[in-house]
Amino acid sequence: MRTLMLPGAMPETIGLMENLAELLALDEEETIVHPYLFWREGVPNIEAELAALGKQKFDIVIAKSLGTLIFAQAVFKQTLTCKKAVLLGVPLPVLRQMQLPANLFKRIKLSNILFVSQTHDKLCPSADIEQIHPHHMLTIAGEDHLYKDTSLYIDKVQQFLFSQIS
Repeated sequence: MRTLMLPGAMPETIGLMENLAELLALDEEETIVHPYLFWREGVPNIEAELAALGKQKFDIVIAKSLGTLIFAQAVFKQTLTCKKAVLLGVPLPVLRQMQLPANLFKRIKLSNILFVSQTHDKLCPSADIEQIHPHHMLTIAGEDHLYKDTSLYIDKVQQFLFSQIS
């Protein structure tokens, strides 16, 4: 299955994406871990990342933090489509800072998205995610926004991704 992985803002999150790909037994040749342009240039720029991604179709998208915002904007602009997505640590308050539509996640199809959120995530606790009424949500313990302990969510992610993918 063709998979796009959009890490968080820190380059270290590539390790998390690679670990998830391995745990989910994703095909290495069909999995793209997107390296952000701003890691070389300094300042996050969603429009530049969207341009770098181009218009693409994937079976699966897995995104963390900033990657979730890039995913949402790409879906909203219809430059990215996927059958299922897993979004870890969606920083809803950052939408306002980045001048993205505040109701961005309401504008995209939520039924094919699993939101994974820490109860006390420092950038957006699970209670805030619940306000967008996701069809699929997993709340896990934590507050650090790192999502490193994949044992807290890997089984649910695997079940979500590989059940009735269409």
